[in-house]
Amino acid sequence: MFYPHVIRLRGPWQREVRVRFDRQGTPLARISSESRRVRLPDDWRDDLGPGFRGRVRYTRHFHRPSGLEPYERVWLICEGADRRTAWTLNGLPLHSLQGNSALLEVEITTRLERRNELCIDVELPPPPDAGKDPPHPEAAPLTAGVIREVRLEIRAGPVRRNLAGAAEK
Repeated sequence: MFYPHVIRLRGPWQREVRVRFDRQGTPLARISSESRRVRLPDDWRDDLGPGFRGRVRYTRHFHRPSGLEPYERVWLICEGADRRTAWTLNGLPLHSLQGNSALLEVEITTRLERRNELCIDVELPPPPDAGKDPPHPEAAPLTAGVIREVRLEIRAGPVRRNLAGAAEK
């Protein structure tokens, strides 16, 4: 096998609006019925609107890669999600990130079960000055959601990638 062996987790994902915020950051609705099947990457502006602020959960099920050798490791990779993200695998926390398009790279081999549930909670809060002045009509909307690829990588041993994408040992 050539390494890394890539398994793209494009879809289907279930995207569910968990919380909507008003302009002051007050939650308006919790665990609503706004649910939709999507493929990743997903910028939710098209169907939730460019002004949407809130928390959205992406959920996907997948099986443990078969035929793993003892020296092989499975890594979860996400190239970018906006703004705040919290990742869980089979109900257990994996990682949290804050920032625009932050890279996630987590080794998950020992956490994998035969059937797995991956959840990504993405929160886009109102801007700090929200509610003071109306937004400028020409202001560019923010991208939001899981805006880059999510994948599993099977690697031989503890290989990691630097941010430039070159393999290191």
